[in-house]
Amino acid sequence: RNLRGGEGGLGARGGRISVAIDEQAWLDAWNSRNAGPIIAIADPEIEVHAVTLGIDGRHYVGHEGLKQWMRDIRDRFNAYSTAESIEPLGDDAVLVRGTLFMRNELGDEDTQAFAMVVHLRDDKASWIGTFFSAADAKAAYNSGVTGPQPG
Repeated sequence: RNLRGGEGGLGARGGRISVAIDEQAWLDAWNSRNAGPIIAIADPEIEVHAVTLGIDGRHYVGHEGLKQWMRDIRDRFNAYSTAESIEPLGDDAVLVRGTLFMRNELGDEDTQAFAMVVHLRDDKASWIGTFFSAADAKAAYNSGVTGPQPG
């Protein structure tokens, strides 16, 4: 299914909705657990602002940064994620919802919901911000604090 916000609709920030990505292809890429499919849907200058899985936020840049983020999730936090749904937020962004699965010190698996705001450039991810909930992600997007900053 192609994700399109709708003809003539307005995004959360008042811009025209023009998001057109293949939702299933994106879910398949995020759920592959391999860097290649995710890099294929990411802009070479992608920025990732990750706040889930830690107290301190982490910032990653470019395809190498994206790969490092994936390694950190796997190796540093002993975790993996599953993307479950994607919905348009506005003219240049989507919301990805999912679940993090983390192995604790006792070997048990804990779960935590997460959400990502993904800004797009030419239908590729150009900026990713992680959040603990879809409500937090939507609030950040609607207040204008997500996405690439000029300059």
